[in-house]
Amino acid sequence: MLSDPAHLAAFFALAAAFCWSISPLIAAGANSWLGGIGFSRIRTYCAVGILAFMSLWTGGWSALQGWQIRDLALSGLIGVFIGDTLLFASMAILGPRRSGLLFSTHAAMTAALAGIFLGERLTAPVWAGIALVTGGVMLATFYGKSRDNAHAWEANAGAVGLGVILGLLSALGQAVGAAVVKPAMDAGADPVAGSTIRMAASAACHLAAFLIWPKFTALRNPLTPKIFVRVLLVALIAMCLGMTFFLEALAHGEAGWVSVLSTLSTILILPLLWIFFRRPPPSGAWVGAGIGAAGTALILLNVGG
Repeated sequence: MLSDPAHLAAFFALAAAFCWSISPLIAAGANSWLGGIGFSRIRTYCAVGILAFMSLWTGGWSALQGWQIRDLALSGLIGVFIGDTLLFASMAILGPRRSGLLFSTHAAMTAALAGIFLGERLTAPVWAGIALVTGGVMLATFYGKSRDNAHAWEANAGAVGLGVILGLLSALGQAVGAAVVKPAMDAGADPVAGSTIRMAASAACHLAAFLIWPKFTALRNPLTPKIFVRVLLVALIAMCLGMTFFLEALAHGEAGWVSVLSTLSTILILPLLWIFFRRPPPSGAWVGAGIGAAGTALILLNVGG
């Protein structure tokens, strides 16, 4: 099955989703402590260091062309620096569940952009699968809280309207970043080297923002060793592994449904929340998970040869 490019893309998209399902559990406390922008900056610096070492080991730099480096850097600016920073800023206000619900809209945005600008033409069953996965993810996220599993992360820490705007803008940034990077991956860019360039572009923007607006971008609280370990783990799991898996998926599959499968992190996090809080998620969340699983199966059955 994995010899087929489309199914290989699905495997890597689901691997990215798994990485992204773990990272919020590690990131939430550190994100609140450091602030959304400060957390994103330190995490990006850590990711660049790890990815630079990984890319030297894989040796994928030699095959990159100038236009690929340009597009990868632009994708890093839009999708990582803008999109990811706004996501964590939204998370700092709304918590990971609500911000995740808003961010999940990036899948539909990516599918639309891929159809308009990349000429992707998906079959009706794949579109139906996309609709099921998107609806299931939103349902699972919406019903992801009950009185039994309430947590401090669910509390609003600022203006809700601002958090919603930031969450939707983060989704748009992710969608544009995926559409921009797709041609570079189609042309054979190495995913690890590509992730390094995207992270390096984001890190440069973070550094510039910090130098220009230090009060606005400064850490909310000191970076303690315990918090740094959390940030380092998130950088490794979400940025180094998750982003690289996502680029590998884009290299083999169409941006629309690949992005949709990557949103399954919201569903994959449900059993992790059960283990973490020792309370089962609400039944509505499991219904959403079932719908998302049905959509995933429909996509997998209708892509590839």
